[in-house]
Amino acid sequence: MQDATWYYAIDRQRLGPVASEELQRLRSEGVVGASTLVWCDGMDGWKPLHAALPAVDVVAEPPLSAPPPVAEVAEPLADNPYDAPPSGHTPAILPLGDALEGDLGRYAAVVGGNFPIYRYRWRLEQGAPTAAGTWHWPGFFLGAAWFAYRRLYLQLGISLGLLVAGLCIDSWLQTRGLLTLGATLVVAIMGGWGYRLYLDRCTKELARAKALYPDDEPALRRELARRGDTQVPTTVLTLGALWLLFTLALGLFGAG
Repeated sequence: MQDATWYYAIDRQRLGPVASEELQRLRSEGVVGASTLVWCDGMDGWKPLHAALPAVDVVAEPPLSAPPPVAEVAEPLADNPYDAPPSGHTPAILPLGDALEGDLGRYAAVVGGNFPIYRYRWRLEQGAPTAAGTWHWPGFFLGAAWFAYRRLYLQLGISLGLLVAGLCIDSWLQTRGLLTLGATLVVAIMGGWGYRLYLDRCTKELARAKALYPDDEPALRRELARRGDTQVPTTVLTLGALWLLFTLALGLFGAG
């Protein structure tokens, strides 16, 4: 298949077609990885790059850096990003995560939404997962609400506790909201560490699920999906609590 033209999927978008040489260049630059799903005419379904074109996978991993922009125009898909490109053959549709093997697929199961972002930030294809040197801006600006959304309940409890404590002490000492502002800054910094905090939680969930289902991969992934993904109702409740705290703070310190 060295002379074939290829399609590949990134962030739930289908890209291509590209020649085999271009696909190898994209691999060398880190735009695609060994587990990126690819397809070309004549294949019976989408496959990870290392299985579809093994010669490409021997390229050394590039240094860590932001991936360069892809020149091809992405074609958003209405239903499934792994529908076959137009051709005389129709490959089977592969749901996101099912084609990923080992811990990569398990992390996909527990993270759920936006997994491609965490896959890149955690460097999952470069050995042991790590979030060193990352900064999570959504967590920084959303703080407790983001903790609730990603089921980081320990950090959620700490955040709300700090805000309530700051509000109460400010009211008692008449410090005009200084401690509440300080607590808000601490929560924002915690949110900025979101990639590290969330990786730690997902890694622990993987360990727990492996202990429950050491020899049953489908059951293990179902358990991870149950424990992971996002939590909208708790996020809404958290936003309500934050609005209440903000209203109280405005009433106590705004007039002064």
